Amino acid sequence: MINNAGIIRPALFEDCSYEDIDAQMKVNFMGAVNCSKEVMAVMIPAKQGHIVTISSLAGLVPETYSSIYTASKFALRGFFLTLAIELRRHNIKVSTIFPDSVDTPMLKYEASHGGSPLTFLSNAQSPEKIVQAVIKAIEKSRPEICSPASSGIFSRIIMCWPWLVTKLWPLLEWLGEKNKKSYIKGMLK
Repeated sequence: MINNAGIIRPALFEDCSYEDIDAQMKVNFMGAVNCSKEVMAVMIPAKQGHIVTISSLAGLVPETYSSIYTASKFALRGFFLTLAIELRRHNIKVSTIFPDSVDTPMLKYEASHGGSPLTFLSNAQSPEKIVQAVIKAIEKSRPEICSPASSGIFSRIIMCWPWLVTKLWPLLEWLGEKNKKSYIKGMLK
């Protein structure tokens, strides 16, 4: 099973409505939890299966203007790492994919609705790259895969020093904002 539903409603937390908060947590986190619970009813008796969840790099590092989205993706990481340990005894594998930005309608929405500049630090990758990450996760039984791998390495390293994250963020946002403007220009062509 592949959990791939997700929404984003970009905004500073102070500007988030309760409806926006609830919608993002219901779709991004509870949707994956509920679907996984249902498929486990089939996989456990069969003593096999693989649950793959498409999360986001925002599940590893914070994204300003997307605090609730980030929280939902951090929650997915904790939940599915725990599930990978719990379901091992049933021969069920669990993998989470952490993509950097992907060229989808959601990214276009985010670009035109005040999304986080951090989303645009790297060039958007094709959905096919994420399919390749899913296949790799299944074939190699990997609990976590970042796409691209370089973004995952940087994200994991920087999160070892939370104080450094807050110091570097203004620079990263400035760089991301420049790329975001380029991305928006490309959308308009």
